[in-house]
Amino acid sequence: MSTLMVTARVKAEDKLIADKVLAENRQTWSQTIQALTAYMARTRTMPVALTEPDIDESAERLRKLNILKRMAGIVNSPDRITDEDDAKLIHDELMRRHG
Repeated sequence: MSTLMVTARVKAEDKLIADKVLAENRQTWSQTIQALTAYMARTRTMPVALTEPDIDESAERLRKLNILKRMAGIVNSPDRITDEDDAKLIHDELMRRHG
């Protein structure tokens, strides 16, 4: 199996804190990057923690989603796992109503 080297620039303060977290968990940077890369290759997704929006963005997305639901006449839709599920539900309902 061939390997490639990955490099990145990070904030110095963040790295110092992350170094401590890695040490506390007896992990190296290499092990961490290898685990992240293997996860993404296996699942074809990003880890949820890396894709979650910050609080302000999340609140704005929820506000917009609720507006779309009201526009589509979806008042009591069940909770959804992902934004894609919500978008599909709204799309399907709009297509059903307006063709």
